[in-house]
Amino acid sequence: MGSQGLGSYSLMGGIYPPQRPVTPRHPRHPGNRAIASRFMSGVSIILSLLLAVVMVASAAMDFRGAPQVVDLVARMGRLPGFERTLGLIKILGALGLLIGLAIPMLGVLAALGLTIYFALAVRIHSRLGDSTAETAPAIGLFAVSALTLLTRFFA
Repeated sequence: MGSQGLGSYSLMGGIYPPQRPVTPRHPRHPGNRAIASRFMSGVSIILSLLLAVVMVASAAMDFRGAPQVVDLVARMGRLPGFERTLGLIKILGALGLLIGLAIPMLGVLAALGLTIYFALAVRIHSRLGDSTAETAPAIGLFAVSALTLLTRFFA
């Protein structure tokens, strides 16, 4: 009675299909998902380093008071010295990207912050009526920061 005599038969009267043994993947052939993850991780590191270097260079221009930055701040209607605040934001973003190589969530947040920063920069340039040539650096850095965010998020 009960479950006696069921053996390898199912309750519905059929025979279970033979079980295939689960074999671990070879370390040199981890599968497509692992290869894609490694690729994204490598791209993420390269983009993070590139963006951090560009942010430090851009912040140096802000701290030195480059004429084009001072002019932009004046046209925005901000007080003189606001360019140093912009430089500080860029330095913090660069530090977040670099420290984010060891603490991944910090890198994602830094990339998100820089993406928002440059989205706002593009918006400000367009509101001020700047030409495409004047807006191009902000558009390019928005694209690089958004790409960095995507690769860091999916790596």
